[in-house]
Amino acid sequence: MRTNSNAVTLIELLVALILLGVIVLGLSSLDIFSRFHVISADRRAKIQNEVSLAIEHMTKELADATGNEVAQGTDAVIVTNATQLSFNVDTNQDGIADLWRAYRRDAASSQIWYCPACSDPVNPYLCSSCTPAWGSQNNTVANNIVSFSATESGSSFITVNIGARWNPSTAESSDNPVVNMSANLFMPSVSTN
Repeated sequence: MRTNSNAVTLIELLVALILLGVIVLGLSSLDIFSRFHVISADRRAKIQNEVSLAIEHMTKELADATGNEVAQGTDAVIVTNATQLSFNVDTNQDGIADLWRAYRRDAASSQIWYCPACSDPVNPYLCSSCTPAWGSQNNTVANNIVSFSATESGSSFITVNIGARWNPSTAESSDNPVVNMSANLFMPSVSTN
């Protein structure tokens, strides 16, 4: 007597389910892995763009800096400290610097601000007052900034270092990338030594 062999045994069914499970797990882990790296790369690109735009803004504005610190004295053209870069510009094109401008990093908001017109009753380069006011939406240059420094590096150059993190309030990790950029910015109408 012949038996019908078209049926599936329990063992064959279990083997098929295990193989299907392995394939599904492999595909889902590949999907999770690729999503994580796409998100991380996207975050890194966004903060790189943020820092790049800030450096480009500084490059454009510092090109208008004017003066000679040898003839006019120290801090007559460029003043740098831990959170601010101030510089003197010639706004009416008469060869004489007549206005202070500044960049400042605000640690509370993790932003870099730009002041197109500084004032201070005693030392204008301190920029205690700014038009528009410090922190206004009109003078925000960059967000997510965790570090900012500017130092004089030659007779007509300023070295600017900017660090940014996707979420400035938490530590660097694989899903919270950090970007550090450095640039030597040229000031064609400035002599500092």
